Amino acid sequence: MALPNLSNSMTMGRMRFVQSVRESGERRNPDTLARYFLPMRERWRYAWLGRKALAALRANPFYYYLVALYDFKLRGADDGFGRAGRTRIPFRLSAVREEVAAFHEELGLRLEHMELGSELSERLLPCLTQSTACVFREDGLVRLRVRMPPSSS
Repeated sequence: MALPNLSNSMTMGRMRFVQSVRESGERRNPDTLARYFLPMRERWRYAWLGRKALAALRANPFYYYLVALYDFKLRGADDGFGRAGRTRIPFRLSAVREEVAAFHEELGLRLEHMELGSELSERLLPCLTQSTACVFREDGLVRLRVRMPPSSS
């Protein structure tokens, strides 16, 4: 049996580490565990990245996708999609922002931004507003932040 190719996983781990130590505000990645997958020498190198190297990382559009950002299918979407292997009931969320926020709140996450796939498509590609083409009407995209516990003073 061949071992899986994990090179992409390491690239993502490196980016997440850089985001957790070099970024601030909404660019900061809350994943502080990514460092444990990297050798100590590599951690030091990324912690001391120069402006030019950091700018090169930021030029990669996928770099920003890693900050607790994910997409999902809306309830009512094709239930056959995503049903494979052990998954009998695919994960679905509501299109209602308050319900999505409540779902994540229970998991210790705060909803920062939510955009339906159709809204995103029309915002980025305004020519699609009059089109009958599929514009990801079954998808949603959220950006989350780990909710910090109240400080005990």
